[in-house]
Amino acid sequence: MPTDSSATTATELAALAGLIATALRDPALLDRYHAAQDRTAPIRPATALPSHVCPAQARPELRVRLLLPRARLETAGQVLRLHGGGRTWELSASLRPLIATLLDHLVTTLGHIAAECEIPVGKAAGMLPGLVQHGLVSVSG
Repeated sequence: MPTDSSATTATELAALAGLIATALRDPALLDRYHAAQDRTAPIRPATALPSHVCPAQARPELRVRLLLPRARLETAGQVLRLHGGGRTWELSASLRPLIATLLDHLVTTLGHIAAECEIPVGKAAGMLPGLVQHGLVSVSG
């Protein structure tokens, strides 16, 4: 029993091509794609002792690593929102320079963070324990 499968396939392919072309013209397409990726991307696991066991010392050579994949920042008044790994954290806006430095470098040193933020190394070290405790950064070295 003969069928007109090639005509059906061509019609379906043309319809699919039209849907794809329409979707690609949508300016919000990349934003929706990135939002979907953010919801499903897992946090990069890393070992870091909690700050009450091993406090971050003010040593410039300590390595600091951001653990969130596809992390991005959003500021709303005095609240800093850090999005990544399918979650959102609300942080103090005072952490913006530190987080922005980590977003630019992913892995850097405490000394580099202090220099970028124009603060003493000790102050930069003091900002890390809460971020380590929440699994947002790891400190090693």
